[in-house]
Amino acid sequence: MDLSVTDKAIKRFRDNLSGQPDAIGLRISIKSTGCNGYSYLLDYAGEVNDQDKLIKISDISIFVDPEV
Repeated sequence: MDLSVTDKAIKRFRDNLSGQPDAIGLRISIKSTGCNGYSYLLDYAGEVNDQDKLIKISDISIFVDPEV
């Protein structure tokens, strides 16, 4: 899986994560939206799941749900 993130986004992720003491990174997952298919979700990650794929970008940990 390829993921590109701009420097501006990395700065924003850092700023947002600093205000979330329980967050260990970000999580990308999907949600079924019925007839329309799926939506991607970006949220704070509070724990690591065994099947997560870890992507490190700079000092940001991004955990990707295996279904993505």
